[in-house]
Amino acid sequence: MKTWLNDPSFGILLTLAVFVFYSYLFHGKKNPLLNPLIFSMLTIIAILALGNIPLDYYSQGADYISFLLGPVTVALALPLYRELDLLKLHMVPILVGVFLGILAGFASIYLLGKLFHFTPTLMVSLLPKSTTMAIAVGLSENFGGDPALTTIYVIIAGNMGFMFGPSLLKILGIKHKTAYGLGLGSSSHAIGTNRAMESGPTEGAMGSLAIGLAGLMTSFLFPFVLPLFI
Repeated sequence: MKTWLNDPSFGILLTLAVFVFYSYLFHGKKNPLLNPLIFSMLTIIAILALGNIPLDYYSQGADYISFLLGPVTVALALPLYRELDLLKLHMVPILVGVFLGILAGFASIYLLGKLFHFTPTLMVSLLPKSTTMAIAVGLSENFGGDPALTTIYVIIAGNMGFMFGPSLLKILGIKHKTAYGLGLGSSSHAIGTNRAMESGPTEGAMGSLAIGLAGLMTSFLFPFVLPLFI
């Protein structure tokens, strides 16, 4: 048993099995709190803790899944290409909307950092939280942040958007499909886009488009805005 637990297949199979289970269990459920990702994380943590299984055993397989974040990020070029006509049709409002969304995220971190006296490392780790995981972790590593903290913040940002984004957009009276998808995609990356897809293909497509644009803009702006935060 110990030999198998120390094999990469353990981490891979455990991750896939738990996530598929909750995805099937919550399929079609309208309650935003029933998020397969959150329940999967909590379940895996519980299994490792109760089974007294070293994290290193699990990480051997989980690292293979994490490796796929790179190719997935590159694959974001596909929705950008597919929605090129839509981007051309609404280029100005889309680009401005995503850009303002990024600035709003930066501004919120700046204000919270000043209010609670965040350390420079914490600030750098927080800044890319609204982009997809591979981009956020890469920026954090390259500019002095803590990749582990960044991973947590990216997950939190995504899940907050998944659970509360649609309700907030409804309260604000935002009903336009393009704006709806852009809002969730630019603030909560892939997890928010998954939520947008539940509302319709246009919302999902715009969420996918926002992920790519937000990643590109954040990567470009990051070195220029960073001195304001550290």
